[in-house]
Amino acid sequence: MAPASNASATTEDLESLWREFIKAESHKRTAFAVHQIDALWYQFLSIPRSISHLEIKHELPSPEDYWTASSSVEWAHRQLIARNSGPSVQYTEAVRRFLSPDADLSSIPRFDPYGAINIAQFLVSSAREISGWSAMTGMLSMDRFSALRSSLVALSHFIRLEQQQPASAAKATTHPAAAPRVAEATWETAMIELHMWSPSHTGGIVEASIDAVLHQLTTYLGASSGIIESNTAKAIQPHVNWFLRYLDMKITPDSETPWIVFYAYKAFLIAWQLMHGKVAGAMQVVGVRDGDVEGALGWAKKVFERRRRWQLERLILACLDELGK
Repeated sequence: MAPASNASATTEDLESLWREFIKAESHKRTAFAVHQIDALWYQFLSIPRSISHLEIKHELPSPEDYWTASSSVEWAHRQLIARNSGPSVQYTEAVRRFLSPDADLSSIPRFDPYGAINIAQFLVSSAREISGWSAMTGMLSMDRFSALRSSLVALSHFIRLEQQQPASAAKATTHPAAAPRVAEATWETAMIELHMWSPSHTGGIVEASIDAVLHQLTTYLGASSGIIESNTAKAIQPHVNWFLRYLDMKITPDSETPWIVFYAYKAFLIAWQLMHGKVAGAMQVVGVRDGDVEGALGWAKKVFERRRRWQLERLILACLDELGK
């Protein structure tokens, strides 16, 4: 997956330079999208990846305001007034810097959250690999665990929105907010994965469909599945809360990517399990009192009903019906 050839070195006029940028950036973002889909199948279905992270030879995507410029003049002006400048960094090099304890992350120039999604997915995949290794050997690699956690903490400063929780509903429906929101959701999921390993992955289960994954998650994280250890519950609660807040917002379904909904459903199931484990404040962030199981289920049905027009959400609603039995 090599970058597209760039003729900008032999191009002199601004309009042609902008057209070359659009061509190269389109190729780059398409490659990153393919990589994201491949990583998602690994996360959701435990299907081995088809694309190695090392195959991504592209630089990180350019900032969103360059990409969305409506003219060559606007594109050039936005680059001129940009505060952060410097040579672009390849995806693999960026991953290495985030994993290195001694790297100077301030040397990484400004990049788009679209690229941060791929970095976060690499870290999610790495967490999965640690869990698989530990399941096979019965040992836990604390060095790798600590390195991943430090990398995720460092990455959070690059992908956080201005506020530490999902923005207003009006902002959520605008296109520029889409990539940061997906990046945040992927990061929050990575933090959860670091503390709660996927049962299907550690159990060697390869699912055939999203429907099967949803039912497996509902069964595993149902009320009778056991109690989450107190330290784990404390560690994951802030990340679960992020998804609960996100679900509680009224947004246009067309504005959200389906995997955020998948992540959010898993987060709700964890909150559901925390509630059954009598963890204080499990769903307090959205106004559901401790022990109010019916209220929690009613809240979940309400927020997913808003998204009913899509097949994924209808599958989730069917799972919620089973959860309430």
